Amino acid sequence: MPSYDLKLGERLELIRDDKRAVSVIETITPQGRLILSEPMCGTNRLPVRKDDKLSLYIFRDSGMLTCAVTIEEIIKERGLLFIEVEIRSKISRYQRRDFVRFDTLLPVSVMPLTGVENQENLSDKEAVNLLVDRKLSGHVAEEDMIGGFTLDISGGGLRFFSKDKLESGAVAWCEVFLTDADRVTAEMRIVRCERDLYEGKNIMGAKFIGIEEALRNRIIKYIFSEQLKRRQEARRLRD
Repeated sequence: MPSYDLKLGERLELIRDDKRAVSVIETITPQGRLILSEPMCGTNRLPVRKDDKLSLYIFRDSGMLTCAVTIEEIIKERGLLFIEVEIRSKISRYQRRDFVRFDTLLPVSVMPLTGVENQENLSDKEAVNLLVDRKLSGHVAEEDMIGGFTLDISGGGLRFFSKDKLESGAVAWCEVFLTDADRVTAEMRIVRCERDLYEGKNIMGAKFIGIEEALRNRIIKYIFSEQLKRRQEARRLRD
């Protein structure tokens, strides 16, 4: 039986009834079934039963793969839980418009597009071109830069807070520090802004615009990696 060109150690996402969980391919059997690590939603387990039907997603630099699977066996071994799944549909490429949000506090720098009115009326393509032109021109004033921290991030955008405020519809370029040695930059559009009166800060939600799939998948891989770290830490504390 074919292995469907999937690889050991690949991180994936499972969805059932709108609940999303991350997992890893531990083994591929000679029959083509996948043995997956226990699906986790953050630090919580995704309840699973034999015969459950789930959607499976794998993120690669070339794009996203998806297929339908059913749980054939629940395996408990050395205090760990694994699931054995059968692939029930053809693996195909999938263009996803909804992404897992990962709660995390990361430094973010934001350069808003200044001197352009009615930015909410700009198409995403027009907004990206203006932002790129501004960056390439070198006309970026340090006083225009906004600092803050993310509240969550996904392959589709982020939510962050700052003492400064950008109105809904505004476009900006952002730089997010995933780690001290890894940072990503992308153009974005503010989709909502609200004031936290108690803490005196502005909370803004933004979607990425014009983002390349390779960069989007890089963010998603970071999220998967951090979710697995949290899962392993939770398991360590539990044990």
